[in-house]
Amino acid sequence: MRCSRCNAENPADAKFCLECGSPLTLAETATPRQPEWASAEAERRQLTCLFCDLVNSVGLSERLDPEELRETLAAYHRVCATVVRRFEGHIHDYLGDGIMVYFGFPSAHEDDAQRAVRSGLGIVEAVEQLNSRLQSEYGIDLHVRIGIDTGLVVAGALAADEGMEATAAVGVTPNIAARLQALAAPDSVVISAAAYRLIAGYFDCRELGFHTIRGISQPMAIYHVLHESGARTRLDVAARRGLPPMQGRDDELATLADRWAQARAGRGGVTLMAGEPGIGKSRLIWALERHVAQSPDAFLVHMSCSPYFMNTAFYPVVQQLERVLEFGTDDTVEQRLDKMDGLLAQYGFDLPTVVPLLARLLAVARPADAADRTRATDSATSGPQLPPGVRASLARRPWARAAESQPPRP
Repeated sequence: MRCSRCNAENPADAKFCLECGSPLTLAETATPRQPEWASAEAERRQLTCLFCDLVNSVGLSERLDPEELRETLAAYHRVCATVVRRFEGHIHDYLGDGIMVYFGFPSAHEDDAQRAVRSGLGIVEAVEQLNSRLQSEYGIDLHVRIGIDTGLVVAGALAADEGMEATAAVGVTPNIAARLQALAAPDSVVISAAAYRLIAGYFDCRELGFHTIRGISQPMAIYHVLHESGARTRLDVAARRGLPPMQGRDDELATLADRWAQARAGRGGVTLMAGEPGIGKSRLIWALERHVAQSPDAFLVHMSCSPYFMNTAFYPVVQQLERVLEFGTDDTVEQRLDKMDGLLAQYGFDLPTVVPLLARLLAVARPADAADRTRATDSATSGPQLPPGVRASLARRPWARAAESQPPRP
């Protein structure tokens, strides 16, 4: 079944497109149509291109039987497509073992450069996880190089013979992305200076200096993306440089401070702050956090929703718990379980009861691990419960929780 929006092929029983998420109808099964953007007039766009390529694919073809190589490449393409879909990128083409992905066409987001970099880091991680299966089945490991560039292109349909479809982004940006991946070390993401300007502060990067790119007249500055910096919003990035005093929000800030005073006096409540984008809601919450932090007995929790995790249940809660437990990206399952045991034991929780519940929420323990470490009954994990220790802790001191969400994008 072909999607009428993005022209991607889907299983016959699919109800939604696996590429763009659009609903699929019976009419699309009988009469495939080109997506609207494929026949629309070409337009200038700012586009972020990601090019991902396998390292030493020729060596793989020598070691594996052709059928095994085909299955390996198919598994590699699937994990890459899963990551790209999560960040709403568009896979333009599979070039053998290379993948060209567009962020900004056919659909655009204000943070397409960030989405591209997160996709690149996610692909590296997903391929590392895939290697455990490939190692056991074929005795091989896959490694990828990723290059990312941002720039102006002309995107839309190209002239083609009747019955053929050809859509592309014409410009130097896709070529630079493909050239940059050749400069990357295995399992790393390299970006151009243009892309770096759009993601600076959100990711920690290492400058690699100026390099000559084949086909480009002038040397280009490139950067190696290390990991996310922890900054979640533009306000977090700006706060590192120092924020100017807030103007014209004295009444609103006084109202929030009054609500906090009521909470400290034992009259808790919920305050909803809503308004159009850009009027300073996040800035007000940031100012409230600074005010609350002045109370020595305060317990402040900041939770933020993310458009990247719309399908992840309780994502803000999970994110907060991972920060409290100080989970590292390289932690093993055993290390994470040890951190959970240590924190829970410190506050007097009953480990056989609470560990399975928390491990299930954080997706940490494999079933065998949970069974070995605890012998809790099914009733202990049948539903989320607030342990008595948590209730007692919250009752002993005032606390504030700042939660932010973004409306769904049209």
